Amino acid sequence: MPARTIEELIAYAKRNPGKLTYASIGVGSAYHLDGEIFKKTAGVDLIHVPYKGTGPVMTALLGGEVQVAFPSLSNIGQMHDAGKVRILAFLDPTSFAGMSDIPSINKAVPSFTKATNWIGLFGPAGMPRATVARLNAAVRSALSSPSVRSTLEGRGVLIRPSYPEELAQRMRTDLVETGKLIKELGIKPE
Repeated sequence: MPARTIEELIAYAKRNPGKLTYASIGVGSAYHLDGEIFKKTAGVDLIHVPYKGTGPVMTALLGGEVQVAFPSLSNIGQMHDAGKVRILAFLDPTSFAGMSDIPSINKAVPSFTKATNWIGLFGPAGMPRATVARLNAAVRSALSSPSVRSTLEGRGVLIRPSYPEELAQRMRTDLVETGKLIKELGIKPE
């Protein structure tokens, strides 16, 4: 892949429509949605290649089966540090500590808005409220530990602990918003 910047990637893709491929962890995944949002907002034609998980995506990217991917920094940071992949831009509007030389994608594509992506902890329906509160407190405590924070943040994870009610509201909002996005992008279930 000759592109060394996000601007070069966009220019290359425009000169070679339909010739570049991008990997995702499956149809409708955040990686897929980010790729489709990028295509639309940057005005480029990339071919989507879905894989079954992050491992196969990284293998395909390292092996040259695909030229582009939209993984989280926690999945690709170590490969970047080892010089095996090149991060052209962050999808978030802000840069990460220690990587201020890598721009936000919004520098080249101001209208780009990243798909929703977060991690939550779930339990069985009907779990006693006291158990939920105790587990939430334990997770929040662990996430505030300096060693845990350092490890996660060092892998590019943004730590934003919340409470069960906030997660429930976030899920409701994201289901509506992601549903709209999927319809707008014309993504069909497989």
